[in-house]
Amino acid sequence: MLILPGETIYSYLIRHCLSDGYPTISSSLANYFDCTSKQWSAQFPSFIPRISELSGVPSIQLINNHTVFPAYRHFMPLNLIKQTERLLTFGGDMNLESKMSLTANRIKREGVLKFCPLCVQQDEMKFGWIYWHVEHQLPGVLACTHHGCSLMSVLTNRKKLLLPPTINTTFIDAEFKALKISQLSEDLFKLKIPAWSFETLKDIYKRRLLERELATQNHTVRIRLKRWRTDLRAYWKPIGNAAQVKTILAQSNSWQFPANAIYGRDKVLHSLKHLLIIGHLFDTLEDFLSFSQSFDFDDTCKPNTEAMRKGQLQVEVEEKPDAQIIELLEKGSSIRSIAAECKVSHGYVKKLAQVNQIDFDRRTQFIDDLVRRTIWRKLFTGESTESIAQKVGVSKGAVEQVLSCNPELVLLRKKIRYFKARQTHRQNIMESIQKYNTRKDIRSESSASYAWLYKNDHEWLYDSLPEAVPRKKRFLGS
Repeated sequence: MLILPGETIYSYLIRHCLSDGYPTISSSLANYFDCTSKQWSAQFPSFIPRISELSGVPSIQLINNHTVFPAYRHFMPLNLIKQTERLLTFGGDMNLESKMSLTANRIKREGVLKFCPLCVQQDEMKFGWIYWHVEHQLPGVLACTHHGCSLMSVLTNRKKLLLPPTINTTFIDAEFKALKISQLSEDLFKLKIPAWSFETLKDIYKRRLLERELATQNHTVRIRLKRWRTDLRAYWKPIGNAAQVKTILAQSNSWQFPANAIYGRDKVLHSLKHLLIIGHLFDTLEDFLSFSQSFDFDDTCKPNTEAMRKGQLQVEVEEKPDAQIIELLEKGSSIRSIAAECKVSHGYVKKLAQVNQIDFDRRTQFIDDLVRRTIWRKLFTGESTESIAQKVGVSKGAVEQVLSCNPELVLLRKKIRYFKARQTHRQNIMESIQKYNTRKDIRSESSASYAWLYKNDHEWLYDSLPEAVPRKKRFLGS
């Protein structure tokens, strides 16, 4: 299944589980992840490697286009950016929010997923699916910049995976400041330039504060902190009730913000703190970038001005360089070197080579044509990849590689799984019908099968069940 434009990893996971033919999402999760209790809706997922395998999209592309990480990276030191990308790429128990200083910033996650009701309608018409947009989950985003409406939200539920609702939604025009902070966050997410150092940001802020008469300069720059804090709060007052904004703009005069954006060294501040400052001092992110170009900074931290030219704040879609990969394969380059140069997975290079019938250097576990044909036949009959791997004497990954090279088998196996599941659940219901006379008892006896058939084989289920007890007799014990 293809991942949709701007879709979150959490959303792709749900859609994949809903479309694979398993009776419940939990059973699908158990099959793909051997676990049903991960933090599936986390903003920095620990299961990106597995999603990369399922979707065929390289991990780094998933990180850059389908997580909120790019909205934070511009204010992080280079070593922390590389460490975070490495942890996201390889997955596992990471505690990234602590490593990225998000915990130290004392800004709690809101515990909700946001959506635009108009985007939901358009997605369903265009793609046949509704899904969560990563741009709506970015720090500070309160409105849909495409439709100019306030975002709605749904509480995250660890035990229940949810897609955006399609009923009981309302369109509310967004306040200007909500649109502004949302646009800033989205532009930052799309920005493809190196990160700024803390010192560079301090210099930019100080120069702008001097222009706005919120600072004075003699031998050193002195910030009129009380006046700046008051102006900042007044400017963002229309969205001051938003949970994270309210936390940052706390009324206590002893609160460190915004002083901590100017004083101190090498601090990692939450992206939203920087966006509130930038939004207060500049009209747009492009204004901020243009202003930063007008001064000379240290070359080691100076932004790449060429990438900041007007019109460059667009999403950079990372397309797989198939032509380049094929050319390198034909030249005899190794799988490892091609994957590194083209920034794709080893499996993707192998798959492209096999589809185009290009020979390449293989490691010890080489699957010859006879073994490959045996695997293909077993896959064709719907046998599980684990069972095939054991019988043939190869790894499960090798079997999945053969499967990925034959897209028609993937569809066929989904149908086989569906019909096997349907047969099993029908049999369970028929056995319950032999034992009980009411729908309630049958449902209690075979709840999983009842739910699966209700969702996937509704007509057969209601044709097979006993007649429903009339409503007026349901509470009379008859």
